[in-house]
Amino acid sequence: MEAALKDNVLTQDDIVLTKRLGKTESEFEDLVKDEIVADIVRIRFKADRNKIPSSMEKRKFSDRVKAAMKLAGRPWNEQAKMAAKAAIGQKCEELGLLAIADDRRGPFETLASLILDRLK
Repeated sequence: MEAALKDNVLTQDDIVLTKRLGKTESEFEDLVKDEIVADIVRIRFKADRNKIPSSMEKRKFSDRVKAAMKLAGRPWNEQAKMAAKAAIGQKCEELGLLAIADDRRGPFETLASLILDRLK
């Protein structure tokens, strides 16, 4: 973001951040409904995301899933991380905005509003 601002690729008005409130860091997957993420991790990767220590709850998606995978004795590496992100992305493609938790839709609504304003 800072580099794009500095290089005049973006203006401050172009930026929409997608941080999940209450998290120290977040990724796109942190905006997806918790039950969707939990189901994918359980069904596809045979790990229980709900068994991770409560101290991990404020961490980002990748850290929490890594902990769940390790607790299940499953391997966690870049390939597993990308497979998990792809599976969640595919589910989001199927469900559209319904995949995003109601209390986490703000950035998407802001982005949609910005795009619509620009199309006018």
